[in-house]
Amino acid sequence: MIQFQQDISDSIVNYVYLRLTDVESMVSAMITLSYPPLFSATSQQTGKAKNFLPFAVINTKEKRATEMMFITSTKSLENLDSGIINFGDENYPYGFYDLKLYSNSSLTNIDPAVAIKPPVYHGIINVTPNEGDESPTYTSYNDNDLDTMNVYITNQSN
Repeated sequence: MIQFQQDISDSIVNYVYLRLTDVESMVSAMITLSYPPLFSATSQQTGKAKNFLPFAVINTKEKRATEMMFITSTKSLENLDSGIINFGDENYPYGFYDLKLYSNSSLTNIDPAVAIKPPVYHGIINVTPNEGDESPTYTSYNDNDLDTMNVYITNQSN
């Protein structure tokens, strides 16, 4: 799981480390052509997707992992193709996001339809407020006693 923190009044640098060097299309796009990977994060609460690029991709650890930087900032500074993103509003609330990561087709593309298919990585991003904003409340439920193999966690809006 990838963790992002968002502050309501300041910018925060978030680092992500993923092993991407064993995906041939990713190596070709990132290392040979210097194209940043495309992140597509879909809110589990609203179903809305936000597509963005990293602020920086650092391949110095390429044997083990690729380091990427993202900046979460206020809405007025958001620049999705430069890795400056904003969460914590009605459309993109704090909480869980389904992540699809694509090898990219250019330096500035933020459209998954134009990216190289299929996605090379699937995961989850958890966006939490740093401080000064209310965290989402999660409630578990267990009203299905026959289903003992699954745990359900839901994001409840305030």
